[in-house]
Amino acid sequence: MIHAVFSRMERYADVLAKNVKLIQDEEEGEAKEKEDETSERQIGGVTQESVSTVAADDSKLKPNLKVVGMFDDDGSAAASGAVSVNGDEVLPSPTDNDPQNPIDVSSEQEGQSKTTVALSHPHAPTPYDATITYYNALLKKDAFILFRLLCRLSAQTESGPTTFGAHPQQVQATDDALSPTTLKIRSLALELILSILNNAGTVLQTEDSYADLVKTALAPSISRNAITTNPVLFEFSLSIFLMLIRYYRARMKAEVEVLLNTVYLHILEMGNSTFKQKAMVLQGLQKILETPQTLVDMYLNYDCDLQSISLFERVCTVCSRVAQGKEILLQQAPLTLMGLVGSATGFGDGGRSEVVRMQEGRLKLRGALCLVAIVNSLVVWGCDIPTLAEDLEERKSTSNDSESDDTEGHGTVEEGLSPKTEKRGGSISTSAQTSPTRGNAAVPSSVSESPTAAKLLQDALSSDSPVILTKNRLHNVTVGQKSSKEGGIAAHYHHSHQHHHHHSGSSTVNGTPVIGGDRSAAGLVGDGNDTSVGASSVEAIAQRKLLMKQAVKYFEEKPVKGVALFKKHGFIPPLQFVGADGVNGSDEDNEAYSIATFLRTTAGLNKSAIGSYLGEGTPFCIKVMHMFVDALDFEGLGIVEALRTFLQTFRLPGESQKIDRLMEKFADRYCETNPDTFAKADTAYTLAFSIIMLNTDAHSLQIKNKMDKAGFLKNNRGINDNTDLPDEYLAGIYDEILGNEIIMEDEQTGKFAQMVQGWGVNQLSEKEKMDLYRKEIAQIQKKSQQLLASSGNVAPFRTAVQSDLARPMFATACWPLIATFSQLFESYTSPEQYGTSDDLEGSLIDLNDPKREEMNIIDLCLEGFAGGIKIASTFKMEMEREAFVTSLSKLTGLSHFRDFKPKNVKAIKTLLGLTLNFAEHLDTSWVHVVKVISQMERLQLLGSRGASLDSTRTDDLTRANPNVEKFLSEFTSQDTIVTVDRIFTSTTSITGPSILQFFKAVCSVSLEEVGIDPISVTRVVQMQGSPTHETGGVSTPAVSPVASVSGKTTTGIVTTNKTDGPPRMYLLQKIVEIAHYNMHRIRFEWTQIWRVLQPHFVVVGCHPNVHVASFAVDALRQLSMKFLEREELVHFSTQNEFLKSFERIMKLTTDDSIRHMILGSLGQMISARAGSIRSGWKPIFVVLARPTLMVSSSNDFDELLLESFQLVQTVFKEYFPIVVHAGALLEFINCVADFALLNAVRSTHDEIILSSIQLLQLSASQMIQIVEDEIMHIKLKTGDAQGTNANSAATPTKLVIQTAAGHYHPGPNRMTSQPLLLATGLISEEHFFLKWFPIFSAFSRITMGSSNLTVRTKCIESLFEVLGLSIHMFDLKCVRSIYRSAILPIFDDLKVQFDKMEYGANNEEHVEAPKQGSATIWILGLRLTMDLFSEHFSKIASDRDTITSILDIALSMMQRRDQTLVATGQICLHQFIQQNVGKFAESKSWDTIVDSIEKAFRMTNPFELVNCDFSSMKHLPEPPPSMIMNVAALGNISTLAPEVLTAVVAEGTATAQAHGSFVSLESLDFNQTILKCSVHIELLQSIRDSILAGVGSGSNKHLAVSTIPSEHRLRLLQCIRDSYTVSRCFNANYHLRYSIWKKRLVQQLPNLIKQETISIASHVKILFAIYRAEGDPDEMIVKRSPQEKEWATDNVNMLVTETVDLMERYVMMLGDAQVNATNIGLWSPVVVLVFRELLAMDCWWKSNQQQNSKHGGPKCLILKKQLPKLFRLGIRMMGVDRVDVRQALQGFIEKVGEELFSDMFLES
Repeated sequence: MIHAVFSRMERYADVLAKNVKLIQDEEEGEAKEKEDETSERQIGGVTQESVSTVAADDSKLKPNLKVVGMFDDDGSAAASGAVSVNGDEVLPSPTDNDPQNPIDVSSEQEGQSKTTVALSHPHAPTPYDATITYYNALLKKDAFILFRLLCRLSAQTESGPTTFGAHPQQVQATDDALSPTTLKIRSLALELILSILNNAGTVLQTEDSYADLVKTALAPSISRNAITTNPVLFEFSLSIFLMLIRYYRARMKAEVEVLLNTVYLHILEMGNSTFKQKAMVLQGLQKILETPQTLVDMYLNYDCDLQSISLFERVCTVCSRVAQGKEILLQQAPLTLMGLVGSATGFGDGGRSEVVRMQEGRLKLRGALCLVAIVNSLVVWGCDIPTLAEDLEERKSTSNDSESDDTEGHGTVEEGLSPKTEKRGGSISTSAQTSPTRGNAAVPSSVSESPTAAKLLQDALSSDSPVILTKNRLHNVTVGQKSSKEGGIAAHYHHSHQHHHHHSGSSTVNGTPVIGGDRSAAGLVGDGNDTSVGASSVEAIAQRKLLMKQAVKYFEEKPVKGVALFKKHGFIPPLQFVGADGVNGSDEDNEAYSIATFLRTTAGLNKSAIGSYLGEGTPFCIKVMHMFVDALDFEGLGIVEALRTFLQTFRLPGESQKIDRLMEKFADRYCETNPDTFAKADTAYTLAFSIIMLNTDAHSLQIKNKMDKAGFLKNNRGINDNTDLPDEYLAGIYDEILGNEIIMEDEQTGKFAQMVQGWGVNQLSEKEKMDLYRKEIAQIQKKSQQLLASSGNVAPFRTAVQSDLARPMFATACWPLIATFSQLFESYTSPEQYGTSDDLEGSLIDLNDPKREEMNIIDLCLEGFAGGIKIASTFKMEMEREAFVTSLSKLTGLSHFRDFKPKNVKAIKTLLGLTLNFAEHLDTSWVHVVKVISQMERLQLLGSRGASLDSTRTDDLTRANPNVEKFLSEFTSQDTIVTVDRIFTSTTSITGPSILQFFKAVCSVSLEEVGIDPISVTRVVQMQGSPTHETGGVSTPAVSPVASVSGKTTTGIVTTNKTDGPPRMYLLQKIVEIAHYNMHRIRFEWTQIWRVLQPHFVVVGCHPNVHVASFAVDALRQLSMKFLEREELVHFSTQNEFLKSFERIMKLTTDDSIRHMILGSLGQMISARAGSIRSGWKPIFVVLARPTLMVSSSNDFDELLLESFQLVQTVFKEYFPIVVHAGALLEFINCVADFALLNAVRSTHDEIILSSIQLLQLSASQMIQIVEDEIMHIKLKTGDAQGTNANSAATPTKLVIQTAAGHYHPGPNRMTSQPLLLATGLISEEHFFLKWFPIFSAFSRITMGSSNLTVRTKCIESLFEVLGLSIHMFDLKCVRSIYRSAILPIFDDLKVQFDKMEYGANNEEHVEAPKQGSATIWILGLRLTMDLFSEHFSKIASDRDTITSILDIALSMMQRRDQTLVATGQICLHQFIQQNVGKFAESKSWDTIVDSIEKAFRMTNPFELVNCDFSSMKHLPEPPPSMIMNVAALGNISTLAPEVLTAVVAEGTATAQAHGSFVSLESLDFNQTILKCSVHIELLQSIRDSILAGVGSGSNKHLAVSTIPSEHRLRLLQCIRDSYTVSRCFNANYHLRYSIWKKRLVQQLPNLIKQETISIASHVKILFAIYRAEGDPDEMIVKRSPQEKEWATDNVNMLVTETVDLMERYVMMLGDAQVNATNIGLWSPVVVLVFRELLAMDCWWKSNQQQNSKHGGPKCLILKKQLPKLFRLGIRMMGVDRVDVRQALQGFIEKVGEELFSDMFLES
């Protein structure tokens, strides 16, 4: 009947809803009034038909049901009559509505008036119309009243049904005293409620009235029945609770939290709860945890809510403790508590320990099932659910089917379950065809051997033994769609791995997809008010809750700072404090009020920390404490009850001052709320302290002498304002404290648990244990009822939709899961109880063997590990995945093989299977998998050797583990080998980052196999990044003697660990194979892989064990040969990185045999793959050059050297064009240069060195030939070659390079974008730097680096020989590069010396001594340089920097102290200027030349002589007569000689001071000065001769000086003038000269007469040359600017002055010829020069005027005006006793005579 009421209500509600929908659709489509009427008739027909159909169905459903409205609100029979549905009978309308009934029929009729009119029969009277709306309203009301009655009956007491209100009445904690009738009423009511909920439809699930009823009536009933010891009531309550979670969790968020956390989870943690209670709670938890939606909703709404308990985390923790068998489970409750265990097992008292053990095992198994259910649900939710779009599309296509199913009924329970269920007479049973699932594991066959054990375990695990609703209620209750798949994850991941990359998979509920969004089809979602949240916000909330937990923990340690942390992170909401007078408080009051409210209302805060904070003595803390206490209401409470309430909010601190402040405020507050109880507050204060002391005295076990009642009364005499409190009052307090201790409820619960689990448990009687149980249950009951009553304001329920929620959930649960699974796996070792050795049958990959019919604890653990790894891998949770894989790898037991067991084989199977399917996500966890594979190979090796092994060791293994032979055979089976091979071969399908991690793992484990410490790889990696290593420097780590420290031996860079056996190379071989498999990968991925493999090969290649190192080198050779098959594009250098491993092994190894092996490997690669090598040539040549850097004199060193050089020669002879085309000429040249720089020890070395230089020359010749061939090719192509015709020109030939290996057809040139030759016929810049520059640089490097003078000389000659042959092919930029990089470095030491001296660094102790033989190289180099650039000056004519640098080299040599160097520098400078003097003007380089000349003059002019300080000399003599001018000798000729002398001396002094440094007489380096003077004189003459040399030819021939620009010519003249003035200034300073002589710096009085005469002669001669060519400034012979005109005037004036001064000085010398005999001899050539220059003035002499006039030459009248004076001075020279002077004078007088008497001569 009850089922009929609810079923009919649901069915009529569905019909009503569908007809209302039809009306609405029709009304929206009506456009005309006629169509509206037609539609109404049609709808009326449908309505009547529907009513008839429903009535007919109802009669079939329940023929005897003919009345509705059967119950009043209190459940009694209704007063109104009943009306039949069939026939013409109508239903009566209730006249009065129950005020307690939330279903108001009249209001519902008004709300649906439109629908009622449309559905009513046209002739039926109102309000007695038999409409569906009215009938449905009555059904709802009756169902509501009936359901409420059942809820009241379910909490039936002896006094009658319980009425639930706002303040639930307190009932007894346990129901042991209930009568059988009451128990039967409760049981029947609960069973009916469960049946109703099992068949719940839309109305019962969605109507607010029913939901409120469930919340207010059913939830308290569940809490009361959940603490009963009656197993039937307990199971019913738990089953109903699960149904509430399924249908009402969205509306009962707070109630679910209270019931699950406070009741059921607490029962699991109780030490004295029964086994049956725990088993049923675990079974119920398993059902919750098996449903992904429910589980994720639990996490989202509780763990991500700051106001709620972290329910998911708590469930994980509790289940983990249960599964691990914590100490709380070892002491079980007495068997008589439920009276079932003894009857079920048949054991007596003697079998109690066995029962306890079996109970413990079953609880552990149940706990493990719950944990595995968590894992499986997270897998389904996060890894196997479909996308939202797919789900919506599926739902759209199946919506019609769902509607029809809903119409048929809602009574079926197993919606969304894996096992299909049937409805049979109100009870639910599982169909026989259902297969066992993971959630309900089958019983292991081994258990059947013990009937008792089998029955006990069957009760815990069996899914096929129904007890409810007829027997097994709990098993058939479902929460929603289970996550389990038949066989479990561990058996099925090989099916799901194909889509494990996605974060969502698929699962269905009766064909309907269930996703993270709308899961209403499976009954998984609450109501329409549910809200969904994204994963990102959830994680933010979870993080905030985690922060809250951390703050709570910090508050527990440091309360004051903890409160500050709460405020900082916003956990304390700001509140407004309003005083008693209604005035708002200050900011400080508001803050204190907010903190007090937070401390009082926030759950989870440590009570001791709260008490400590409230007891602080700071004013602010005192204010908080006052507000905290003021918020407590003690009105109407006795002092003990008030104190008990007060002390429940916090724990009293230990400090007496804190206690005093708290108790003082308590007394004040108590008297404030109870003003008539005591005379004053002191009474309450004193009495409260007395009560606390009594409580401690009465209940402390440490106090032996207890206080009696009389003592208590005595202690409280006169405390009430000097009066006594009534004795009865105090006695009542004493009795209450003695009988009921004041203790915090949480501490009391914990105390009960400690009493059962801890001390004295064996001494407790059955009655005492029962009393403890009842007390603890009472605490649970009280707490749950309080929480249910206060659960009003909670956050709205949110429905989980995001698959990413599995990530934070797994992060929360993973650590308990790992700990539990590992502990269970390790602790369960008995194959007789938990599995048999038959599990070893089959291969390691046979993970889905259909013969496997049982699931034991080991399988559960492995399944949990498999699911955990899948989740962590899917969501890339590195730390969690690493923890799971690490734990699973440890469970394989391969590290302690002597204790190997069958379960370890299962672990290996699981790990290998996971590896096959989740290789993409293993990341850093690969290393554990590879270690397992390596250890397996080691055991395979052990098994394959058999008798060849040490017999003692094999026997030991066999005795330690009898199954060792079977395990070894398992590892050596073909299936095992195939499995491992599949792991390696499957790496070709994983992505780049994953394969990179795989190679890292393999390399790491491979190092362990060969016994190398990982620090060796670190050294190699660091060396790879060092500049010295990359540049091929010689900083090879010292090959230290073998050093052994703490079991480690270091040889070179390799540190080896001590190993048990010889090194194994299994993984080293696998690396080669795997690399070969993955060779097809893109270049970027392979580059990343090789960065991992390269240091590994390098380290293993340097292994002290030659066998291991040889294997590594050979493996590297194989990989290289394979890699070179891939074509490398032009601008890539992958081959370089690949073959660099040989280079590093060659450098770091300490074994010569390995070096020989490397050279042989390179030889094979060159001969086989030369045409494919591109960037790989670089490391090849570095390796070939490596022997040259080995400092050794052994014969093996010579063999290495000779082998390397022969290979270099082979490359040149056979593959040189290939090397050039590959862009590797630089590396080849550097390699050859290294051989040339070899430090020769024996004669064979000299041969190699000379052959190397010759090889460089041949390389240059080959390059020249290549250029010439290219030129010829171009000519043939354009038809410009001599003897070519049009036909040959039209058919260009393809370039084919002939090598010793055959014809080589080059492709695109490597690393070059320019053609070989430019349009000008010169080599392009790019080709020059790639192909020519290395050759010149190598010559230069050998010249500078070799210590053998012969080699250096040979090399520098070869360099300039090559340059002489090839420089014409280069442009200026290339020539400049050659000079700066190849030639100039030869003079580096010379230049350093020159620069230091040029800038005044005279202290030569800072100048490094040049290398021995450097002078010879400098001289040879400078001569060859000057010859080269003199011959090819046009190449550098426009490059002033290069010209300057070349001349600076000569100047720097002129600066040296070596006479040979100085002379060479001066000669080369003269040679360069003289040979190119005619080209300077054309190239406009005179400024550069003059700069260098000026610099030479200044560095060689002896300024220090003039600047010498001789003030230290005393008693200087008077100048001799020869120093005094004999003006009288001039007669009456006027003279300016004294003035000229003064001016010249002043000018010379100024010049010396401007360009020279002051020195003292003592520091004067006179020898260097003499050397400078000699160079200076040579320089004067060479410059004079150079600029007065003739240039041009024929009629264009002229002096070079005329081509010099005026400003530069002026600078040259000034240099010569400065030389003259300085020397004359010194010569005129007799005292200075005397002082120098007196210092014995020279043997005779020093002078600069020669410099003076040469400089003045040169100056005059140049001036005359210019004057003859350009004439007077006013003449128009040369076009001059004003500045140039001024310069010309100065020159003419200077010429006049110097000419006249010279003649006058000579005449004055002749005045005292005997005294001035020496000076006359020195100055006579100068006078002769002057006369000759005067005679050369053709424009003066009439004999030459006619010819001069024809050419329009200059007149030179300014100097001509001085002829009379010069003639007179010449007359006075006639007495000179010098033939050359007399001859010159005779010619001059004749010319003057002809000029004066020309007319007379003509007449004659």
